[in-house]
Amino acid sequence: DAVPSDHTTVMAHALGLGAALSGHGGGEPLLTVAGYASLVDERSARETVPTLRRFRRGTVRDHCRIFNLVSIINLSRGLASGRRLATATARPQLGSDLLVALFDLPLSELPALLARERRLRVCCVPYEEAGGARGHAALFGEYTHAEYLSERCGGDPHAYH
Repeated sequence: DAVPSDHTTVMAHALGLGAALSGHGGGEPLLTVAGYASLVDERSARETVPTLRRFRRGTVRDHCRIFNLVSIINLSRGLASGRRLATATARPQLGSDLLVALFDLPLSELPALLARERRLRVCCVPYEEAGGARGHAALFGEYTHAEYLSERCGGDPHAYH
């Protein structure tokens, strides 16, 4: 269910995503997302964000992909096995370029995307579009061990999952 945009605007700012917001949603603010892995496929992105807009290519500098998570959902779907067990996350890496799909979503759809990417940390990163335009976008990347323990496990090392 969609959350009223005033609540999601507060949520976006609380997550540090204010720079990725724009007012081009016909009244509702839009959030630019830099997607990689399954989010580079527009059809897959639309499963979670059906009204996404302006699907386009871009680059996030000083970030790279790393295959360091087991894809639990793909295990349950029978799509992950052997060498296809891992899924990609992103991490800062000086000198690397992360090729991404950029898209804008109405803030009312942010909670659904946060739920889809709940195993990842959301941050705001600068991007460059293929045509040279620049801006900021939400990127879902890996947690460090310390961040995950603190933010997801309340600091309890026995709660790690």
